Amino acid sequence: MLKQTMSSEDMAGRALPLELRRTETMLERMRGLLGRPPLRHGQALLIDGCNMVHTVGMGYAIDVVFVDRAGVIQRVCPAVAPWRARSCLRARRVIELAAGEATRRGWQRGMRLAFAADGS
Repeated sequence: MLKQTMSSEDMAGRALPLELRRTETMLERMRGLLGRPPLRHGQALLIDGCNMVHTVGMGYAIDVVFVDRAGVIQRVCPAVAPWRARSCLRARRVIELAAGEATRRGWQRGMRLAFAADGS
């Protein structure tokens, strides 16, 4: 997986860095977080070319954020419990975060996110 970083601001305007693990292969996209430990605050999994995810087989809830081609948030699904599915037809990528992280960051539909490779 490719490591990227991004930063957003919380509701008080403080910068919140985010370490993204970006899937690079079809197998990584299909596996997602399955069999992996829960994400910590400040970590996320970015899945490109995706508009539907599931939490089948997972033992913890996650926040799911659907983003369109332009980087605009189309849907935020907080604390998606295990054995559930979520989708958004307008999305072209998905960000999976620790449950509560999208709210902590103040992410809402219509916000634009910017991604930047960090060279790792």
